[in-house]
Amino acid sequence: MGWEALNTVFATVSNAAFNLIACQLAKSHCLKENAVLRLLVTWGLLAMSLTAGAVDLDAWASAAKRRVIEDLKDPKSAQFRRLYISEWSIQGRKALALCGEVNARNSYGGYTGFQRFIADKDGVVFDKELYVWDDICARKIKTVN
Repeated sequence: MGWEALNTVFATVSNAAFNLIACQLAKSHCLKENAVLRLLVTWGLLAMSLTAGAVDLDAWASAAKRRVIEDLKDPKSAQFRRLYISEWSIQGRKALALCGEVNARNSYGGYTGFQRFIADKDGVVFDKELYVWDDICARKIKTVN
């Protein structure tokens, strides 16, 4: 990915992230805008993981899995299943995504049940926010343990 394209992606993601934070801080009722901004930020983060050459898929998957664990209320309770790396494209460029399901304890100590997620080393989106599962997670290239 060239510097120009990377700068464009970064600027778009930064703007979307700023708008998302502003929307949440204002506690406004912008649910549709909020969902769209979350999606844009996630796509941008995933696009930043574009594969320019050879990638150590195991190391990349470990970093993405750690990112999922960091977002949980009780990281030590995380249970994963159906994990795999998917390759997808955005504007003709290849990108990677870690797709799978995670179950963990909530703040009350009970397990929440398995939820789908899409992640990379920089971000994660859980089931309730997934509008693009079929697009991003359709092309499985490697199963992850």
